Amino acid sequence: MGVMFMMLYFAMSYSNEGPIPTARITHDDAIRIADHDLKLRLSDYRGIVAIIDPSKSRYVPVDEFRKNGMQLPLVYVSPNGTLMLVTDSGYENWGYCDSGLYAYCGWYAKYYFDYGSRLVYGVEVKIESEEGLSMYMVDATNGRIVDSTFLRSEWIRSHSTDES
Repeated sequence: MGVMFMMLYFAMSYSNEGPIPTARITHDDAIRIADHDLKLRLSDYRGIVAIIDPSKSRYVPVDEFRKNGMQLPLVYVSPNGTLMLVTDSGYENWGYCDSGLYAYCGWYAKYYFDYGSRLVYGVEVKIESEEGLSMYMVDATNGRIVDSTFLRSEWIRSHSTDES
């Protein structure tokens, strides 16, 4: 029994996946990045009115989000497909990328946006625009938008013309 425990300990301790990266931008930065992109893309954009709460259970009005010190979901997908929510107290395993949270997994087969092994903020917002809702995945280390509702739409448009 002791030998099995030691083998399990070493297997977990010396994983070849490496450490989870550290966020270099804040969740406020990620929201500003999404807001800026929305301003560039939508002529009728009038602002963000609500932001997804960290548990992904509801959209919270912006004032309530800020007043309660809420944070955007900060997510890391390991090379083996494990989906991890990064929290102030550590990490919470959200399962594997076959769990239905495809936007957070970065390699939803239809679009092939590969941001696995990256730390990303999930910026899901309700906006004042005809669009209504918008989703962004913002790389937490460099601020680059690696996935969004708009990038997916552009992918669909470019690939539907390829098939014609």
